[in-house]
Amino acid sequence: MTEKGVVTGRVIDAISREDYYQLHQKNATGAYVNTVRAAYEELLEAVAAACCQDVLFASDQANRLTQSILERFQVAPDFPWEKETRYQSYGTFRHASNRKWFALIMHVKRAVLDKNDNPALVDIINLKIQPEQGEALRQLPSVYPAYHMNHKTWISVVLDDTHPDAAIMKWIDESYWLTQ
Repeated sequence: MTEKGVVTGRVIDAISREDYYQLHQKNATGAYVNTVRAAYEELLEAVAAACCQDVLFASDQANRLTQSILERFQVAPDFPWEKETRYQSYGTFRHASNRKWFALIMHVKRAVLDKNDNPALVDIINLKIQPEQGEALRQLPSVYPAYHMNHKTWISVVLDDTHPDAAIMKWIDESYWLTQ
């Protein structure tokens, strides 16, 4: 499997015992090569269906919350910076009606939250809050002023299972309603 999550394989010619290079040649046509190509693609699809699942984010909690958001709001993340390697894993959750973000999951160095040199990578979710809640929420473990957002009205929550999914979903619900 490639880094992009694509299942790949090789076809070896039984006579020459070398890669059957015609398989990947777009201009190679004919009954035999088309039959081999179709069987190869069918086999890869079967392997992918049996063994693979989409994993959008690094942490289990981020992936569970993504599924909960999809079920509750019928919103899947989009990845507006997928062409920029550094930010390609940043997923935004937007309202269908106004395209405003209500959540953003990012994979960042812990140092950006703790303001130190910790290189460990963590998934975080940015959520909108009511300004009067900010002080109390930021006193909780793994809750920080928002990374790259307004610190008064947004928080970043580390998705390391410090807080149960149900608690974070309550904050996601509130963010959803505050951003409508």
